[in-house]
Amino acid sequence: MKKVLALVQAVIMVCTMAMAIQVGGKPVTSPDETETGMAVNPGTVIAITEDDLNTWHIKYLTDEDGDLVPQLKDKDKVIKKSTVKVTFGTGAALVASQGWVETVEGWEYQIALKENDTMKLDEKVDLSITQISYKNTGDLEAQVVKFDGKDNNPEKILFDVGYRVFEVALDADDEFSLSEVMDADFFDDEAEDLRGVIVKVIKGTSKTGSGKFIIESDGLTGWTGEIPVKVGDEILVNYAYDNDWTNKELDKYDATVGIEGTNPTAKAAAVKVGNYDLLGWDDETTIYAKNYRTGALVKLAVTLDDGVASFTVPAFSRVASFTGTLAGATTETGTTTNPGTGANDVVG
Repeated sequence: MKKVLALVQAVIMVCTMAMAIQVGGKPVTSPDETETGMAVNPGTVIAITEDDLNTWHIKYLTDEDGDLVPQLKDKDKVIKKSTVKVTFGTGAALVASQGWVETVEGWEYQIALKENDTMKLDEKVDLSITQISYKNTGDLEAQVVKFDGKDNNPEKILFDVGYRVFEVALDADDEFSLSEVMDADFFDDEAEDLRGVIVKVIKGTSKTGSGKFIIESDGLTGWTGEIPVKVGDEILVNYAYDNDWTNKELDKYDATVGIEGTNPTAKAAAVKVGNYDLLGWDDETTIYAKNYRTGALVKLAVTLDDGVASFTVPAFSRVASFTGTLAGATTETGTTTNPGTGANDVVG
């Protein structure tokens, strides 16, 4: 799911006071520090809500129910609008976009951060908001809120942007699995508020120092994906699953074949599925992957050999079996073995 976070005034020395702004993250420095940023991951959406505007005593436009709206219309013509300008003290380059977005909970001014698969939390301020200017049509001057903690101004808004790093050991078989990562003790309450973690590979009981990162399926048909790794590798596991299959796409889901699952890592996973000849595979069966960050859809090249199907699931992608073609997809270049004839067909 898409994670939407509201801004936070993260100042330890006033932590006993009621905080007007909440965030799905926690302080990343100890309480003896005078101030700290809040931990957020790349790709996070920071949202300024109606409650925030009320806290800052900003006058905003409202609809007939008294709820926040970014503009007012008369017969489809905009007659008033609100213009928001956010000033960043540091980290403006980390922002992908900003603007008004209507959500199920009402209108929000959202600041979307860029994706970055290697940026790590380091207990340093990467992003700060120093000022917000809010001007409604007809106002002689903009309403300005400075976040500096001086006089009656709100406290500083600071963020530490990145992913937590967890060390995972190769075992005596030179491998570790995604389930081990997700079930490990280091996935505590703090991690639940974040979008993912960077897994760092350490040697453990491995004799070679290289091996496999195993991705397991979560569908009816069991499959295993493998990512080659070595000691020192760092791989993002991102479990903020946006861009799900659409209802139109699911209408073509092939439950007889029953392939379904997700590769939530930054690396492509080589997959093999056994007993394919027993699962109703036919000439109309196709395998698609959807990137859950971008929504990009790709038809995968599949090789069938002696009842075993092989294909590669791209990074950050859902994968499933379908009947026929899905609209809007690109086609992966490769060779597919026709299960009916055994002949090789070029795909792409």
